[in-house]
Amino acid sequence: MRCDPETGDGAGVTIQIPHKFFVKECARIGIALPDEGKYGVGMVFLPVEAPARLQFEGVIERTIEEEGLSLLGWRDTPVGGNAIGRIARASQPYIETGLYRRTAVHNTGSVRTQAVRRPQKGRV
Repeated sequence: MRCDPETGDGAGVTIQIPHKFFVKECARIGIALPDEGKYGVGMVFLPVEAPARLQFEGVIERTIEEEGLSLLGWRDTPVGGNAIGRIARASQPYIETGLYRRTAVHNTGSVRTQAVRRPQKGRV
């Protein structure tokens, strides 16, 4: 394990989805969001190489569909590369935000969200 004195640990918790922020950001890339509380957001760390990244996205998309949810789209998460140290930058993943819609049969997204977050062992 290494330490990069120029970089924090990246840990952070957001309890609520910043709806107004996502409406604005998603409109810029052609994703129409449903009403507040009717969708979920997942931050995903993916391989930098496009073929591997697309393969992982496919696994996530299939899992979302299998759980009865629907993918609204992917948003590239802006990253300030100069804000992190050299060591962290060397291993920095590609970060995307996956947005998915709850369906009418889901009273809450929590159970389905947990299913999507489960390790996808053996699927890649």
